[in-house]
Amino acid sequence: MSGLKEAMLWEPAGDKRVRCKLCNRRCLIPDGGRGFCLVRKNEGGKLYSLVYGKAVSWEIDPIEKKPFFHWFPGTRVFSFATVGCNFRCEGCLDGETIIPCRRNNRVELIKAKEFDSFFTAGNDVADLEAFGYEFLTPNGWRRVVAVKRRKSPETVCEIVSERGKRIRLTSDHKVPVHNSPVREKTVAQLKPGDKLLFNEVLPIRNGLASINLIEELCNSASKRELTGIYVRNARAVFDKIKASAGLTFKEISEKAGLKYRAQFFSLGIMPITEFQKIMNYFKLADNDLSEVKIVERGKPQSMPAILRITPELMRLLGYFVGDGNYDQNHHPAITVADETVRADVVRCATALGFSGCFGPKRGTAQYRFGNKIAALMLNRVLKIPSRAPNKRLPWIAFNVEKHLLTELLSAYFTTAATIGMKRKVSENSEVEVRVITTSECLKTELAYLLEGFGIDFSIEQHTYNPDLPTGHRSKSPQWWVCITGHRNIAKLKGFARFLDDRQKIIEGYLSGSRPILAWKHDSALKVVKTTKPAHGFVYDFGLVGMDDEWKNHCFYAGDGILVHNCQNWVISQTTGIEGTDMPPERIVGEAKRYGCKGIAYTYTEPTIFFEYAYDTAALGKKAHLYSVFVTNGYMTPEAINEMGNIDASRIDLKFMDEKLYRTYCHAEGYEHVLESIKLLHKKGHIEVINLVIPTLNDNDDAFRSTARFVAGLDKDIPLHFIAFYPANRAMDIPPTSIKALERARTIGLDEGLHYVYIGNIPGHPGENTYCPTCGELLIERYGFTITSYKITKDHRCPKCGGKVLVWDETNYKL
Repeated sequence: MSGLKEAMLWEPAGDKRVRCKLCNRRCLIPDGGRGFCLVRKNEGGKLYSLVYGKAVSWEIDPIEKKPFFHWFPGTRVFSFATVGCNFRCEGCLDGETIIPCRRNNRVELIKAKEFDSFFTAGNDVADLEAFGYEFLTPNGWRRVVAVKRRKSPETVCEIVSERGKRIRLTSDHKVPVHNSPVREKTVAQLKPGDKLLFNEVLPIRNGLASINLIEELCNSASKRELTGIYVRNARAVFDKIKASAGLTFKEISEKAGLKYRAQFFSLGIMPITEFQKIMNYFKLADNDLSEVKIVERGKPQSMPAILRITPELMRLLGYFVGDGNYDQNHHPAITVADETVRADVVRCATALGFSGCFGPKRGTAQYRFGNKIAALMLNRVLKIPSRAPNKRLPWIAFNVEKHLLTELLSAYFTTAATIGMKRKVSENSEVEVRVITTSECLKTELAYLLEGFGIDFSIEQHTYNPDLPTGHRSKSPQWWVCITGHRNIAKLKGFARFLDDRQKIIEGYLSGSRPILAWKHDSALKVVKTTKPAHGFVYDFGLVGMDDEWKNHCFYAGDGILVHNCQNWVISQTTGIEGTDMPPERIVGEAKRYGCKGIAYTYTEPTIFFEYAYDTAALGKKAHLYSVFVTNGYMTPEAINEMGNIDASRIDLKFMDEKLYRTYCHAEGYEHVLESIKLLHKKGHIEVINLVIPTLNDNDDAFRSTARFVAGLDKDIPLHFIAFYPANRAMDIPPTSIKALERARTIGLDEGLHYVYIGNIPGHPGENTYCPTCGELLIERYGFTITSYKITKDHRCPKCGGKVLVWDETNYKL
């Protein structure tokens, strides 16, 4: 079967871990984990290839396209690839960056650092394919298949738009801009005025009507926190299981892995953690738990096992996010000044079964309600932290119907927002609604909701202002989310209203105001700042898919700014093992059918589909087909030693610089590539390419060091200097100048190399092959097409008789 095959070149490393010996990363992979390439997986202490026989791309190419200029010139080759790669870019997000995420049909806004739990010791890549995470793209939700992290650099960049939306990431991360057409720039290349792309899709899944509090509490609270928490009224549930399964209560306990206690079953009361095991083992539905209550031992108040999401619950949550906290006993409390709001808080709490009382707090009434269970529900289940700078909206806000979300936002705006008169135009006062928070996360969550509602707003950061317009005092940085303009205030009214007398100001403004100062939507970049990272790691994510639609390889992060997920996750970085079943026999058959002389393992790094290539090359040899590797050279000596049926290799020597390899390939030890070139040269014919990228390696020192290394190995090794052209993901790097390429070729010849070429410039004389002895034109090319071939059958120059390096059927037996 295509896909899964036991891998070559690995060894056991204890505790069911394995050490992959295919490339020079030599990944230590735990049981169930994948290597850096994402296509080699440890299952039960054995390493498997996940891409065997799975071709994602294949083509009939001229051999010159690889490029091979001295290996069977003019022949055609069957080229194919799988997914996976052992190089990667370095663009990453700060660990505190917020990302809209959907998992198990639940939408949440999470921080990048929350993926830390997926990493194992010694690995900087975590496989997420089995966990069901999805990120929000311009085309909707798209599955996340992997995350990588690295130590944070000393500084990161913060992008800030004209409206104050921001995101922190590394300087080499790519960001789409719509300067017409859409293109991508690294953060370092961004300039003020560049048009950023913001979320146009509201990250909401409508329809959540209830929460299973038993399941949620057991999954989110610690064992210590759940001590003393029980379920009651469960006798009917136990009786139903007994009748339907034909089991005694003791047998029910044993099936669920519990110690039998008769009193639990007779009284219908049980510790919540034990009841969860029974609930999950017997697959109880929510309607089976309609009468079950959750209680704290010795306390009269209870909560239903199935918590219905009601307008009262959402409104109470809005009040709590706006001005609530946990008291010294860890019980929830809401500070309330306005009498109307105070009565509404009591009404909502009472409707939910909470009792409470008012107590003074620095002169302001504070309503304490509920008990330990209520606190765990708010803090652990709904994930509303304590202290104002940490506040967040409960995740259910992104999963309920609009009318329920409106209740939450109305209560929140009532406690956290102010209304001011921004300025006067004629006789009309311009109203500004300003939400003030010291929580950066809460500011970001509001940004996603407002943008999704189509409401224009601005975000202002105030580093220190002890006197808040709400009357509070704060030493934390403040975030002001400001909404103004008739159109925006009118839209806001449909999603949030003030639950006190201030709503009359809004109504009066909307009824008496002309639609003046309609805010022009402005997505322009204002500034890129340098700042310290907020977390010890930075992160990059891979989204599933191989298509070239750029919208499928970007996602929203930070305050809703679109960023690219990686430099190259289209084919080479996906763990969604896609492709067509093409076993080695079919590859060889197709190559023969189309008149190819050989097979090329190319497009992505062939080392990572080594087993597939190994078996295909062996069959190809029997069918008198040559095999060529088109590689980045980052394989181990052990892998090269196994390449007996690979006849020739084209190696991409990207840089002669360790720092550049580390930065742009996420690979350390470029000397490994140099060593591979030496070893592959001993095994057979090789050609070396160097992609000349302006600002990176287009200088004479780089040209000379590359040429000197190749010439020192063998002056007959062909060296190709390839022109770089901007693609949709690097539009702001200029193309390589012809002068730079000509200079590189001249330097290569000066270093004594016999065959130095210029690539990607069709019709340039540097594409041609010349006699190293007399300079006679021997092979004339236009692009990948040979237009003239003058080398004699015994591989000599027809003019001077000098020997010329060429491999073909006359001197290489297939």
